[in-house]
Amino acid sequence: MDNKNTPYSDVKSFLNAIEVNYFNLPKRLQSIARELHFHKESVAFMSVNELAALLEVSPSALVRFAKTLGFSGFAEMKALFQQNVADQISVDKYSGRIKALQKQEILQSEQYPYCNFISDIVQNNLVNLQVLKHSKLQQALHEAMEILIKSKTIWIIAAGRSFAAAAYFTYLLRYTKKQIHWINGLCFNHENQLKSINKEDVVFIISYAPYAKESVVAAKVANKKGAEIITITDSHLNDISKLSNVTLEIHEHSSFGFRALTNTMCLLQILFLMYAKHTEMNNVETK
Repeated sequence: MDNKNTPYSDVKSFLNAIEVNYFNLPKRLQSIARELHFHKESVAFMSVNELAALLEVSPSALVRFAKTLGFSGFAEMKALFQQNVADQISVDKYSGRIKALQKQEILQSEQYPYCNFISDIVQNNLVNLQVLKHSKLQQALHEAMEILIKSKTIWIIAAGRSFAAAAYFTYLLRYTKKQIHWINGLCFNHENQLKSINKEDVVFIISYAPYAKESVVAAKVANKKGAEIITITDSHLNDISKLSNVTLEIHEHSSFGFRALTNTMCLLQILFLMYAKHTEMNNVETK
């Protein structure tokens, strides 16, 4: 594909344009933008009807989305993603061979029946952790650390599969001199716990699609009360990120249909250790 005739030089610039223009799009096109963000790997290989079915929209809505973002139609948008796939082939073919050899070695081992199973899960998480090295995320981590330092009280909220991550972060922060409130809904309902938030506080939200109602409510309350908001989530294109001062965007890998919390836990540990190092917390115990 000749990129000089298209509105974007590559897929990355297109996705950046979606992020910049997201909140100016009509609600229906915002929905397509969110779904496309999660299914971007499929665009190059599907027809307009197939992709529309995957995103649960009409083909005409998908064409309208492409035209709104500057393409002549769906075909031109698809061509951009196909070029991206072609550019990756020379890189992926070597890494693919290495992975194939690794799997072959595992299959040859009959000593441990779950060897291949365990290796796949570990390898998936190791690959997924590489995203934490991204410079954009590192900048966001520094901004989040500064907000934590100046805050008086830290409120932590997460629901569903993120619940465990909130418990872990609460455990880490107990070593600080901050007032820590974990809004978990175990003893009191969330809305009652949120009443004490004020502008000197920071609300720390961990939420992934489909975004728990409790997390959305917490973001709205914190914004209304003037508190700062730090969010760990999987996309800038959601209502919680829109209200956040800092968004730490990460994606978790799924193994056999179960999403991990590997990146989330590691990110929380990094943020805490950055805070500890910056504030010279010499009394942190290792347990």
